[in-house]
Amino acid sequence: MKKSNSFFFGLIVLFSFLFVLPVGCKQISTETTTETTESKLETAWYLSLLNIIPVNNDTLSRVYVQDIVLLSEKIQKYPQITELYAIIHAHQLSGFGQYYSESEWQQTIGFTDKNVKQNILAGTSPDDYQVVRVNIDENTFQQAIKTGPLNDILQIDTYEGVEYYGWGEDKQIDLKNRSMFRPLGIGGRTAYIDGFIFWANSTAGIKDMIASYKDKIVSLADLKDYQLLAEGLARVDVANALFSSEPQ
Repeated sequence: MKKSNSFFFGLIVLFSFLFVLPVGCKQISTETTTETTESKLETAWYLSLLNIIPVNNDTLSRVYVQDIVLLSEKIQKYPQITELYAIIHAHQLSGFGQYYSESEWQQTIGFTDKNVKQNILAGTSPDDYQVVRVNIDENTFQQAIKTGPLNDILQIDTYEGVEYYGWGEDKQIDLKNRSMFRPLGIGGRTAYIDGFIFWANSTAGIKDMIASYKDKIVSLADLKDYQLLAEGLARVDVANALFSSEPQ
């Protein structure tokens, strides 16, 4: 019996990790660390996602990071695993939520849950930030955005050289626009950069994400505590993690 418990404990470490930052972490130092090439490669996927998330009280309080490809590999490698030990956190943009329609995602944003490689969710709704890394190109994304639902109210703007798209007012709930993809009818803001799709519910939110990615403002990836944590999680091959400054 002890052997079985140890086995499943090991799987929990491989699959999922909860990290609660110490009290006072909202004043985390922005000091950066000097990483070796090996270290950078190991932490690359974590930091590439954290680099899109701006630093504020909301994002410091809660960040979920998931590598769907790695998680799928682990599930195949350990067929004894159950959903209890292989939790994929709800992520609306990825299609891992209460509402999902493959055809609607394809028409609305150009991908389905099968195209998602990694994702990150930071903050709380409606001020949350969502990102997915997908295996579709920008043309596929743009075609869906420009021809899909609500294209009659689509607004196209540019910030820091990046084209971004929006529908309706910031964070505005509009029941006539409700769908599986938009369960509250909030239009949202989105952009595509280098295989990442950004999503926020306000113009300020999407601009902050773009600025973070372009290294114009401080992102979570710039914080020493998060760099060290990302390195540790990568070394033990963790597929999903919760970063939090609040007691869970």
